[in-house]
Formats: sequence, C-alpha cells, structure tokens
Amino acid sequence: MKIKEIVVPVSFSESSINALKFTIEYAKNESAGVYALHVLQNSLETENAIVAKLAEKIKNTQTYRPIVVNGDTASEIIHFSEKISSGLIVLSSTGAENETWGVSPVTSYIATKATVPVLIVPSQTSFKEVKNILIISEYSIDIIERLFSILNLFDRFYPTLFLLFIGKDKEESEDLLNNIKQSTNYNTIECINIPTNNFEKVIEKIINEKAIDLISFQGGGTAFKERSEKERGLICYPSCKEIPMLVFPELLRI
Repeated sequence: MKIKEIVVPVSFSESSINALKFTIEYAKNESAGVYALHVLQNSLETENAIVAKLAEKIKNTQTYRPIVVNGDTASEIIHFSEKISSGLIVLSSTGAENETWGVSPVTSYIATKATVPVLIVPSQTSFKEVKNILIISEYSIDIIERLFSILNLFDRFYPTLFLLFIGKDKEESEDLLNNIKQSTNYNTIECINIPTNNFEKVIEKIINEKAIDLISFQGGGTAFKERSEKERGLICYPSCKEIPMLVFPELLRI
C-alpha cells in the first residue's frame, strides 16, 4: 500500500515552508500528491494572493497543489485531510508564532486528534538520507501495514529499523516482530527491549547512540495516555529536537 495524498499545512513561517520542501523531496519518488494547505483566519488576503505568495517560496509549482480554506487552523487541517482521504499530514514542529517549548499547540493538537498519521518536522530539518529509524513499538497489529506504507518514503535509503519494545514480554515482542517482518522488505531489523521505568531517558540515549534519523510512535499507546497534551507533544523530544517524528494518533482511521 502506498500513500497517494499528503497534506502539508503552510502558515508562511520559515518552518512551515521548510516542512513543505522536506515533503516534496521525499514524496517525489513515491508519486504522492502533495497539498500545500493554507488556512485563512479573518485575513484580507485573497486566495490568488496566497497562491502567488506560495509560488514565490516554492518555484516549481508542479510539485504541489495549493489549497486555501477559511476557519480554525487545527480543525480545518484535520477536516481537509479527511475530505481527500490523505494518508499523511506533515507539520512543522513550530507554527507562525515563536514557540519556546519545542512543539506548537496546533501541531500537538493535530498529532493527537487527527485520523491519519502525522509526521512532525523540526524547524531546521532538511532533506537527507534516512539511515536509522527508531520504532517505539506500542503498535497494535492492525497499524503495522499503515506504518510501513509511510516508511516506503524512505525505502531508497535502505535504512536500519530499530524496534523498541517498552515493557513487553518476550513472546509478545516476537509476535509483533514477526508481523513487522511479514509487512516489509527491510532486511536489517534490530530489537531493543527496555522496562517501563524511566524509559524517556533510555530512549534519548538510544537516539544518540544509534544516530537515529526518524522516530515513530503511537500517540495513543499506554505510555502516553496519562500525560498532558503538552507532555505528549514533547515525548521523545528531550535533547533531540532536530529529529522528525512520525506519530500515530489515538483516533487513527484504519
């Protein structure tokens, strides 16, 4: 299964334009449609003006489709994604405002409330080869196929997958690993088991030691449910603010 449509919200902040460029580069080999979505909020700017402004930022207008809507930013992003049945939303970690704690409120909200996976791109991250992917395996079996449909974007780099099991017994871990192997062509998969206690610091250590380029986790997993929205936005983001995060929200549409 391949992703056919990707939604990238654009607020014209430097970080959102960077997220759009990031997406265009990774999506072109997959022939996925990229929608650059701008949400107007009581603005006097016209749709034509927004499209022209976007064309100034991204010269090759054949690489994306500009969309302009009116309304609440977070709600309209989720609504449009559902309307076109997109397979992925790509968001910059910070919005038009200057956020100081890593992930903007809009990004954090969408990452927990969207019905499709969300890829969060740190402000200064640019296109590069993705060689090491860390999957925090709170996933249920029915999400595995969706996970690898997105990881297809990085197949051409032949990355190593690190499967991190938090508080799972050996039999449960092996079952999940077997399902993952059946769902992908990846030859290099390494499993890591860690206890539930103090796992955030352990994850940070693994990220640094394994030179991780992409982190994937399920936002609705048991390890995240008891945290506040702000804390959930920051999970796996301690000193690693330049690593893209692929989040599977609680309301994921299967």
